[in-house]
Amino acid sequence: RQDDAHITDILTEYFTEHTDEATAGLDPEVHIYRYRVTEGLLCAGMPLSKDDYLRPLLERAEIKLTGSEHLRQYVPKIESLEFEHLHNELQG
Repeated sequence: RQDDAHITDILTEYFTEHTDEATAGLDPEVHIYRYRVTEGLLCAGMPLSKDDYLRPLLERAEIKLTGSEHLRQYVPKIESLEFEHLHNELQG
């Protein structure tokens, strides 16, 4: 997607500032994939716990996921970017 670079920048900046988080040292490609999986589950109205069942299928992309408890860390970031997106749309 076209805004992957923007999201990658935001996630990289966040994890650079929060090196104490367990996933801070992951490759940006892994973060963007996990972000998109979390975003997709939320957009589909699926609880994040379904990731635990879909994980074998989703990992066929050769990128390791994590359990749903760790995917939850992406929810505030998704929310923030959605608010930013809505604000920009309303501003025209």
